[in-house]
Amino acid sequence: MKKFISMVVALAVIFTAINTMAAPEQSLGSVHFFWIDETSISVENLKAVTDEDGISCVPIRAIAEKLDFNIEWDGTNQTAKLDKDGTHIEIKIGDDVVKKNDDIIQLNTAAKLIDDFTYVPKRFVTGILESVQ
Repeated sequence: MKKFISMVVALAVIFTAINTMAAPEQSLGSVHFFWIDETSISVENLKAVTDEDGISCVPIRAIAEKLDFNIEWDGTNQTAKLDKDGTHIEIKIGDDVVKKNDDIIQLNTAAKLIDDFTYVPKRFVTGILESVQ
């Protein structure tokens, strides 16, 4: 079963990568799925963007809300703050690092503010949020 799920996730990532490379910004449809700890998380009306380096980015708020994170926006410092079960994550617009408690996590592209939403690499979303789930 794990091999099957892994294969489905791999195919979904490949097709998403192909689709996001075709256009700089696109709607991924009414529902987009993320697999976290073998659990499917669906997010409606998720809009992904591909940055200048070809990295697929997604809005962190919609996904974090589905995972029951408390979310706060610090407009003065342009920082999104996510909290859940003793884990504190800070994402500053323009930075290519994220603070998780006392650890610094390197992103493969900087966080971006697009249409008032904080976008981060899709790889970060599945990796970091899985560790808190």
